[in-house]
Amino acid sequence: MFMVEYLYKTSLLIIVFYGIYFFVFRSFTFHAMNRYFLLLLTMYALVCPFLQFEIHHSLGTPNIEHLLKESRYLAGNYNTVDASLNHGDTDDSGKMLLSIYWTGVFLFFARFVLQVFRLLKIRYTSNEIQVNKVRVFVNNGIPQPFSFFNWIFIPANNSTDHQLIIQHEKIHVHQLHSIDNTVIEIIRIFFWFHPVIYLIKKSIKAIHEFHTDHQVIQNNNSVGEYLNVLLKTKSTAPRASFVNSFYGKSLKKRVKMMVRNQTPKGMWILYLLVIPVFMLFSFSFSTNQGDQNSIPCIKPIMESGIIRIASGYGMRKHPITGEMKMHYAVDIVSKEGTPVVATADGKVIKKEFKEQGKGYGRLILIQHDQVYSTLYTQLSGFNVKINQQVRQGDIIGYVGSSGISTGPHLHYEVWKNGNKVDPEKYFTKPE
Repeated sequence: MFMVEYLYKTSLLIIVFYGIYFFVFRSFTFHAMNRYFLLLLTMYALVCPFLQFEIHHSLGTPNIEHLLKESRYLAGNYNTVDASLNHGDTDDSGKMLLSIYWTGVFLFFARFVLQVFRLLKIRYTSNEIQVNKVRVFVNNGIPQPFSFFNWIFIPANNSTDHQLIIQHEKIHVHQLHSIDNTVIEIIRIFFWFHPVIYLIKKSIKAIHEFHTDHQVIQNNNSVGEYLNVLLKTKSTAPRASFVNSFYGKSLKKRVKMMVRNQTPKGMWILYLLVIPVFMLFSFSFSTNQGDQNSIPCIKPIMESGIIRIASGYGMRKHPITGEMKMHYAVDIVSKEGTPVVATADGKVIKKEFKEQGKGYGRLILIQHDQVYSTLYTQLSGFNVKINQQVRQGDIIGYVGSSGISTGPHLHYEVWKNGNKVDPEKYFTKPE
């Protein structure tokens, strides 16, 4: 199932990328570089599985129109069998896991929306003041100062130095830190199950504070005075997890970073040296190499679902017209509704159903690589979409009798380099 494989690959990339940050760059004082390094590589991990790099030469693709206009149908006289299989029986565990996953996504999305509404409520129930051309909202209902995009919030009963607080939050605003927080929050909605996403979120927020603290001190402010203001504002966290708080749990780390010697400028070269490692690692996830998974080497119906092979590849007497004709496929008799699976990894490039009882009926054409394609016809229903990536063993449709047919069966063809070959040779081993 592509969704499961995507989550697996992305999760593994996220772990590797964050591991490199944690063990190599976490202690560097290149705060801006660390920010973009961690954020951009996390986003890259999300799109990497969708990238496809071809490393073999094009050997041609099937002539689809020629393929579909020919009628090579069934052999034998089939007895119609009533449908008795539940389409989802063989994939219940995968569907259950996806149901749990999407339930988690919904709950975290609902939490995010609720936090946004709470933030808007605070915004519109606060008193707005202008401080050095900055919009500041004063409210009794917030525990500590924080900012979100160009809004700065301060508790009404805060007795600390507002000037330093506003200066701190203005840096968050100007550095667009809220964009980072929002992006990571959205990623967390879809990867709520992944513990490293929480570590990435925590690290990015810490980097924001390191960078902001450095800027405040650079503006000729005393470290002691600044720390005193931070300690005075010690309080509980604000209600939204994606805002920039003035005080945070990472205060001890922030103090260490404030007094740390600056990382030598020449060390920035390490960021460039890591790029080939990332590219090499991700290339292995996104390359179509024409390996064994691209060769149709399994049966399109599970052995337990096969009643018999009605007609194989070769000359045969057409069951309807009675004429001797070449049969370029294998016809597998099975109960209507029996799941049909992709025999190799590939992409659905054709899904068609023109008219009941005509031609191939419902059909699916899968392009596996530049060498192999497979065609599945006479289906009773589809389980894929056009342009969908499928994996070997994924359920793509169900056995039926939707075209010119004498009973429920699967008409299955294998194309190699644009030529139809004997599918049964691929049931035990690839050519």
